[in-house]
Amino acid sequence: MTAIDRVIDKLDNVKQNGPESWIGSCPVPEHGQGRGDRNPSLSVKYQNGQVLLHCMSGCHIQDVVLALGMDWPDLWDEPFRKPVTIASWQYHKRDGSPYFTVERQQTATGKRYVQRVEGRDRLGFPANFQPSLYRLPQVLAQAGRGGEVYVVEGEKCVHAAERLGLVATCGPNGAKAWKPYYPAWLQGCSLVTVVVDNDDAGMQYAAEVCVSLRGKNIPVRTVKVAVNQPKADLYDHVLAGYGVDDLIPIKVNRLRPEGSTCEVLLRNVYPPVSWAVRGLLPAGFALLGGPPKAHKSFMALDLAVGVAVGGFAMRYLNCEQGSVLYLSLDNDSERRLQWRLRRILNDDGGLYATIPVEFHTEWPTGAAAICAAQEWVDDETEAGRKPRLVVADTLARVEPNFEGTSFDNSYLTATSVLSAWSRFAGDNDLTVLAVHHDRKASSEDTDWMSRFIGSRGLTAVAQTLLFIEHQRGGNDGVLHVAGRDVGTADYPMTLGGPWWRFTDQAGADLDAEAAHNDLARPRLSVVD
Repeated sequence: MTAIDRVIDKLDNVKQNGPESWIGSCPVPEHGQGRGDRNPSLSVKYQNGQVLLHCMSGCHIQDVVLALGMDWPDLWDEPFRKPVTIASWQYHKRDGSPYFTVERQQTATGKRYVQRVEGRDRLGFPANFQPSLYRLPQVLAQAGRGGEVYVVEGEKCVHAAERLGLVATCGPNGAKAWKPYYPAWLQGCSLVTVVVDNDDAGMQYAAEVCVSLRGKNIPVRTVKVAVNQPKADLYDHVLAGYGVDDLIPIKVNRLRPEGSTCEVLLRNVYPPVSWAVRGLLPAGFALLGGPPKAHKSFMALDLAVGVAVGGFAMRYLNCEQGSVLYLSLDNDSERRLQWRLRRILNDDGGLYATIPVEFHTEWPTGAAAICAAQEWVDDETEAGRKPRLVVADTLARVEPNFEGTSFDNSYLTATSVLSAWSRFAGDNDLTVLAVHHDRKASSEDTDWMSRFIGSRGLTAVAQTLLFIEHQRGGNDGVLHVAGRDVGTADYPMTLGGPWWRFTDQAGADLDAEAAHNDLARPRLSVVD
């Protein structure tokens, strides 16, 4: 059935008045001051697979679509191929004069909203612009009467609420729209009812509105819609034939999130820890530090190659196979990377040329660095590969604004910067290994964790800490390890050329630490 067939089938008194145009009775119940459309005034046109509706008596197109029991995509034969503006909503100032317009555009991948301010050519709100609530004059009148106002997420749902005989409002931009000055316009309401959409964003929005209103001593309650479908809202509630009495009271917690009971924690089955390198690098944010010329970059590359191959690294470490993003940014060149790679792989002929490692010697910084890394994750996943490890050599090269001092006032900076990388690792179930420098040791440095350059925020955020202890000129060293999933250990190592290898003693220590921490580390064979 085409879009025009769907619309015509729902209209009364339809007459065709052109090759692709019709006239019919407007279905909005309030049309004609509630007496209905006795003289058909709804214009219907069919162009390029799209139905165009216009009520000549002034009914809003949103009300027409709702009265038809339809939603916007129903007016098109096929999914959208390019952005199309399908609806607009006029916002007003408190005196009723036009203020700005919100337009809904439908695209091939979903919907988006744009704003047009009266007297301004450019789209969007100008700097320091303060938007108003939708239906502001009606809201102020209702508050002045001591009546009840419903707060919903979007303009479409305001029209659905009005279909139920309610006074409703929202801010522009949906679930992220609520402004701290909005409650001033709701002062005097006997009650504000917040309608909660059926998703996490809806819960968060409702909680934010409630906290804002209660802070101004405005009575507030929360209800959810009767349609139990993902992302269902008040529009879906009305389309399904439900009314005001069908809205379901719900408690919304924000300052005190929902917790878990002992019963729930003991009953739940949680996925095991994901590893990039068994026993050493679980999923999450990890730091690798050490003094200058301690072969940190070689160790990082050895671990990266082990993951890409799905083999062993540092002689004893079993790596989970996956793709690797390697950011060699510390004044490295591709020539130097080639030399290191050939030494580690012992391969000049390209036997391992297809292992999934993507190298970069330049990369965006700050928030853009994480966004670019997310693009890599998405591309690898789309290609059917498992993104397993991101190496940033060094941390300061991807986060140049990071405060590398030991003063207390850098703690918040460190936690803010590194928490973003930690969230990226957690959201994608992969490991981020950042190479970092140490500061000059003093006689008071008895704890190796204090050797990382930066405040304690640095070591507090990282899930795993690795630190190379090495006397320059010698071949022996120790890898200090501490983390939430790896416990605390010191593994002896020896230099084999330019890279580190675990000793036989380290292999035994791995097994002992695994048993102590009840980690799933299998007994690993020695690979020379």
